[in-house]
Amino acid sequence: MAHGGSGLGGVIPTYLCGALMKINHIVMPCTQVWILLLLLTLAAFAAGEMHLMGLSTFAIIMIITLVKGHMIADFFMNLRSATALWRWLITGWLVFVISGISLAYWLSLQ
Repeated sequence: MAHGGSGLGGVIPTYLCGALMKINHIVMPCTQVWILLLLLTLAAFAAGEMHLMGLSTFAIIMIITLVKGHMIADFFMNLRSATALWRWLITGWLVFVISGISLAYWLSLQ
């Protein structure tokens, strides 16, 4: 709150307010997003290391890449609170780059 309190006074006993605030800050949302990004990166890396080939594997990796880029823009660039124009520009840029990579991959198969 603006005065430095927890905003839970009166509803929850004071000794529990501090404990609840500590639990809430153990794994902050940005840390959760970072862990998810790490897991998605490991999944894409594992697919490459297991030599999984084919368009379906490539498509899954590209979707993972798109999701990761969107999460980075939303949480670490703080675009989730930006105007729709900025969000669409970043999403369009991500789609453009992934489309270019996909086109290069498709041409290499020809």
